Amino acid sequence: MTILRATIPPHATLPRHTHAVVNAGVILRAGEGIVELVGTVHYGENRGDGETEMVMFYAGTEGVPLSESADL
Repeated sequence: MTILRATIPPHATLPRHTHAVVNAGVILRAGEGIVELVGTVHYGENRGDGETEMVMFYAGTEGVPLSESADL
């Protein structure tokens, strides 16, 4: 299990990526849950005017990356 805390700046779009492991988290200010896709290209974005803080939990195996870039 890996736990990460991340901050996404206002109006930012994260790079396209994939995950090989199951992960879920919570957006701290809003208290909303988030579950990301496994094995599917996706990206995150903050459409708001303030920072978005989240804590993510990854259920993985040692040596397996938490995410991989999908940008061409």
